[in-house]
Amino acid sequence: MAKRSKVQVRPNHKGIQKLLNDPGIQRVVDSEGAKVLDRLPNGYEIVPGDGRRKRYRVMVATGSPEGRRDNAKRASLLRALGGR
Repeated sequence: MAKRSKVQVRPNHKGIQKLLNDPGIQRVVDSEGAKVLDRLPNGYEIVPGDGRRKRYRVMVATGSPEGRRDNAKRASLLRALGGR
């Protein structure tokens, strides 16, 4: 069995918080949301985060009754994310 190291890692929480809300990270998150939206048919939309979270986020959601029906029938959101 390998020896265990005595190294301790102490995360810099303020630094992590700053990184997760960085404009560069926001552009990457927006870009990924747009890629998911491009793989979906009409009836879906990007919903920006509400700002109350500790990190920036973007949601892709059904934006119409047609989108909800399509997602219920075909699990389109799951498939666009690479599942099933």
